[in-house]
Amino acid sequence: MLTAVAAILALIPLAIGFNINFYNMFSEFNPHIFFGGDSVAFWGPLSWTIIFGLTVAFFLTLVMVPTMYVIAERLKRPMRKTFGGKWVSFMGIPPMIFLFIPMMIYSMIKQKKRVEKRRKKLANDANSNEAFVGSWF
Repeated sequence: MLTAVAAILALIPLAIGFNINFYNMFSEFNPHIFFGGDSVAFWGPLSWTIIFGLTVAFFLTLVMVPTMYVIAERLKRPMRKTFGGKWVSFMGIPPMIFLFIPMMIYSMIKQKKRVEKRRKKLANDANSNEAFVGSWF
């Protein structure tokens, strides 16, 4: 996260064309700060491309990938309990996806029934925890 944010913030001056004349800054104490210039025509689009690429990659790796892992885990356990075995994991492969989707819906309905049954059973129990009652274990 830190490296992506640091790289994005470091590339913003290059992307907007912020220029400082370092030679005049140290020799004449006048940095001639300005926006634009000849280098922006080449480096501007390149830096914007890197900025947006890092932003999209940042979002994908820190939000989408963990979300997909949680979704896969939450689907896998009820489906294994319903259909049994590790072969269910292979049903997500594209030729078998037409079988996987109805199996997933059936497993979801069956899991909801299990949770409702567990919720009714543990409704008056003071030691029961909602995280356990609604879980897939």
